[in-house]
Amino acid sequence: MREVPRTLEESIPTVGCNGELVDGDDPFRYGWRYVCHVSNGHEAWERVPLTEEDVLHPQLEDYIVQSHVHQSICHYLYTVLRSRMPHIPGGLVLHDVGIEWGVPGMKGHAPDLAVFAEAWNPPQRGVFDLRERSGRVLLVIEVTSPSTRHLDVASDDLHARTRFRQYAQVGIPLYIVVDEARRPRAEAPPPIVGYQLTEDGYRPLPLDEQGRLWVAELELWLGPEGAQVVWFDRQGQRIWEYEEEQAARRAAEEQAQAAEERARDAEERARAEQAARLAAEERARELERWLQQVQDHRRDEAGDARSD
Repeated sequence: MREVPRTLEESIPTVGCNGELVDGDDPFRYGWRYVCHVSNGHEAWERVPLTEEDVLHPQLEDYIVQSHVHQSICHYLYTVLRSRMPHIPGGLVLHDVGIEWGVPGMKGHAPDLAVFAEAWNPPQRGVFDLRERSGRVLLVIEVTSPSTRHLDVASDDLHARTRFRQYAQVGIPLYIVVDEARRPRAEAPPPIVGYQLTEDGYRPLPLDEQGRLWVAELELWLGPEGAQVVWFDRQGQRIWEYEEEQAARRAAEEQAQAAEERARDAEERARAEQAARLAAEERARELERWLQQVQDHRRDEAGDARSD
């Protein structure tokens, strides 16, 4: 596959070099794994720091450190994607699960999110090994972190080992980067970049005028809303995850209940006002009858006086 020159901002490296630690950095900044050593029949466990190679190709039970924001983005994207899987034959979405692609010479990865079709026998434990199970990958999404961003994006270094290059090598047709590490400010959303696999490698996909990326495989838009990255349906309506949907439903129910209470209060006030108006009208009629009786009595008295 011919190498494509990278001129996008995504090609800017972040920190470090593949497999190397910068002097003074926390050796556990990528995470760790526990390694068991047996001596004289006794087990001793050692916490071993992960390297960039381990981040690229993690093992089961590796602990890779991620921020709360990173996890929140992945959780939302994953939850919505799961709700779309019934619309895809054999649809499967994996979050941070080891995947063996079945490509000779390529180690497995654990993408933030990977979506498959025709995955009729998904794994119940361990890695998802495409050499043993059915499945056709549709897309992969990575959410960048500051210390490992250069592993997710394009690189001008032809020898750099990156997910960007390796995902192209295993034939992932659509690669999406949610560039959280390049969020311009807290109140702004992170950039979104989509790449389509071609004979010449990954080519960037255009965004619409609202900064949204059309994901044809899912018939969804991925784009910004406020400071968030969210899914939109074909009509451009935001798709809420379960917790958000429940919160929105509770808020709507509370608003409806409050409106109903206001309507009841208004109806009671209207009934009270009507009752008061009827009572006032009845008092006015009683007063009118009394006045009429007084006038009639006076006329009677005046007639009797003339008769005398």
